[in-house]
Amino acid sequence: MKLTFLLTLFLAAFSSSDRNAAAPDFSEIRGRFILNEASCAGFEFFSDKEVIWRNEITCQDPDTLLIHWLDEKSFLMKDKQPPGAAKNCPPRNWYYAVTQFDGKNLVLQELWTGWGAYRKENLKLTKKGK
Repeated sequence: MKLTFLLTLFLAAFSSSDRNAAAPDFSEIRGRFILNEASCAGFEFFSDKEVIWRNEITCQDPDTLLIHWLDEKSFLMKDKQPPGAAKNCPPRNWYYAVTQFDGKNLVLQELWTGWGAYRKENLKLTKKGK
């Protein structure tokens, strides 16, 4: 009986300390992150409202995207302006969740928002510069 009581107290203390521990707020991420095994493709988080995306082929012509943080680890992005001939189309959008960040290495899980079946994809990026 004493062992059960002590185990219950231990589990209660352990779980309450987990609940009280502050979750990291990834919405403060700043800097340029390059996809692993790419030379320039990746994201540049420069404010809490806008992000730059660079494609590997058109690195010098980046897309500026609007970012909306849903909570401390997930965000939605959409085109700031319609690309090219897509003036009458709805904006493209992307949903990501930060699964890992150690200050230099960033892993984003992309959740598919389009039509058809598509699996979740992890993007592994490394911070460039400071």
